[in-house]
Amino acid sequence: QASVSVWDEEEDGAIFTVTSRQYRPRDPMAPTPPPRSSRRLRAGTLEALVRHLLDTRMPEADVAFMSAFLATHRAFTSTATLLGLVADRLEALEGLSTDELERTAGAAISVLSTWLASHPEDLGSEVKGQLDRLESFLLRTGYAAGEGVGACGADLIRHLRSRVDPQAPDFPKPPALPGDPPADPTDVLVFLADHLAEQLTLLDAELFLNLVPSQCLGGLWGHRDRPGHSHLCPSVRATVTQFNKVAGAVVSSVLGATSTGEGPGEVTIRPLRPPQRARLLEKWIRVAEECRLLRNFSSVYAVVSALQSSPIHRLRAAWGEAARDSLRVFSDLCQTFSEEDNYSQSRELLLQEANLEPNSKKAPRPGSRGRGVVPYLGTFLKDLVMLDAASKDELENGYINFDKRRKEFAVLSELRRLQNECRGYNLRPDPDIQRWLRGLQPLTEAQSHRVSCEVEPPGASDSPACRVLRPTLVISQWTEVLSSVGGPSHLVSWDQPSVGGDEMCGTPAPLLTRLAQHMKWPSVSSLDSTLEGSPSLHSAAEPRLLSPPASSPRPNRGHRRSASCGSPLSGGAGEGASGGPGHGPRGSGPGASDCRIIRVQMELGGDGSVYKSILVTSQDKAPSVVSCVLKKNNRDSAVASDFELVQLLPGERELTIPPSANVFYAMDGVSHDFLLRQRRRPSTATQGSASGPSASGIPPSEGGGGSFPRIKATGRKIARALF
Repeated sequence: QASVSVWDEEEDGAIFTVTSRQYRPRDPMAPTPPPRSSRRLRAGTLEALVRHLLDTRMPEADVAFMSAFLATHRAFTSTATLLGLVADRLEALEGLSTDELERTAGAAISVLSTWLASHPEDLGSEVKGQLDRLESFLLRTGYAAGEGVGACGADLIRHLRSRVDPQAPDFPKPPALPGDPPADPTDVLVFLADHLAEQLTLLDAELFLNLVPSQCLGGLWGHRDRPGHSHLCPSVRATVTQFNKVAGAVVSSVLGATSTGEGPGEVTIRPLRPPQRARLLEKWIRVAEECRLLRNFSSVYAVVSALQSSPIHRLRAAWGEAARDSLRVFSDLCQTFSEEDNYSQSRELLLQEANLEPNSKKAPRPGSRGRGVVPYLGTFLKDLVMLDAASKDELENGYINFDKRRKEFAVLSELRRLQNECRGYNLRPDPDIQRWLRGLQPLTEAQSHRVSCEVEPPGASDSPACRVLRPTLVISQWTEVLSSVGGPSHLVSWDQPSVGGDEMCGTPAPLLTRLAQHMKWPSVSSLDSTLEGSPSLHSAAEPRLLSPPASSPRPNRGHRRSASCGSPLSGGAGEGASGGPGHGPRGSGPGASDCRIIRVQMELGGDGSVYKSILVTSQDKAPSVVSCVLKKNNRDSAVASDFELVQLLPGERELTIPPSANVFYAMDGVSHDFLLRQRRRPSTATQGSASGPSASGIPPSEGGGGSFPRIKATGRKIARALF
């Protein structure tokens, strides 16, 4: 047995976590051995981190420091600055002890060689000046010739010169392709589902292999839309573009529409009957199933999210003609790739698929498709963005918080491992399918919504014959949560919808109970869905109940939120002392974060409801949160006093946040769902609201809304949802 002691030590601009283990011999008469200690750098100045990087006496417990430092350094410094500090360190030792200089020079050569092998994109022509300075030092001191360290230095110089040679591009450029003629999206029926899935996997795998994991860091990707950051994360943007393209192909083909311009009316629509659209739905469901068999989780999410988007899911007549087997497969895919519990099912599946047996990693047989894997990148982007928001970049004394970088490196390492697994595919391009994919003209959000309403006008599917199984989730923009977690100064959505009354086409009729109860819909990136609850809870035209009766159960929302979205933005902080009202949210105790993401629903009258994600800090009062929600919904924040913020609690209970209250501390930690509604007037206050079947006297099963979700009939942000 061993007793363990842990403490911090500060030394020359760095804080180390020291772990001491005192082992006790089994023989009480035997002498006690000295304790075993290890040090692990926790935080420090940039100069101290560089010294630790070049320290040849680095303890074994901190061997991962170099890998984590090189993978995450762009989050807190530039490559040019880092190379300059390495050169400063070497030049400072020049003329001093030969032994120390040789050890440090050897460490620098080892670091640069590892850097060049694992992150070659960092060492390009933009840092030529710093690399020339290091090369000059190695040549001047003789560490670029001879054997041992000199041979390694000479080899390093040769590789660095090839990187900064202006004649050699940093990345291979794909050959320019001639312009393809516009493709008919309904031609998807011509291709076999497994062939189309293979081509999607081929494209996704190529993009994933070219992905630079460090570009997924929350500090880079989460701030990519800020001024001057348009050049950041090109490899991630390419993956996003492909994801949106696949989702756009699904929407265009099912609607039978081709875009001829940016305007809402610049669309060519192919007349299709509901059975024909049902065949298109079935085709894409089979494609998603084939992508699942190929372990291409990216395209599975793209297809499923597009089929759940507002323009497609409202086509009740088409869904009514779809085969039951296809609907059953679709239900299974939606449940497997659900966002619930932070993508727990798809994470477990990905882990199982990636952990192959040794004999399955052999070279694929000729003619086989191989055994690769393409993950859904949105899962990792979400983890990294949340991690970036949960932990501070610097300590109070200004030291770089390197513990945060170690956690980020663990996620990046998983991406690297999956990239190695992705190399197992053995797929060949199909020119016909590739040409068709390139020729598709995706619809804009407004176009897809208008076409959907033209194909199946509002109210046209209210007859009992049209009540069919169909998805119940609107996929919207992931960018909202990314912008929210970026900080309190970025509470306004990057993609604020501005839909006028002339663009509204009504709401579809209620959905069937079986679908609402048995299908858990994934939201590829949804913090902005547009679901509406039962009239007793959410109808703006009716009085509300403080405690809705059990006869009017609140519907299970199709929109699911991952666990991390409704959790305190903290790195594993424990629960607070109390989760009840007035005691602040859970996790508000010592060590917890002072901000959290909530989801606020705002009623839009008869047009449904819209959800927005808001970052609430410990400094935000109720009026500021209300104003923020109004701005996100394109409402005048000057009328904030006419609205009240209500927290929706389990058991159909409500907690009204007083206007003068601090929302962060007033909210109950068990729920992160809020409702923004117009403030009750004394003349219209509901009398005896604690009893009665419903506030309006209409049974929950009648009156159009019922207890099932309704969807606001606007073209919400689809497919490019996560990004």
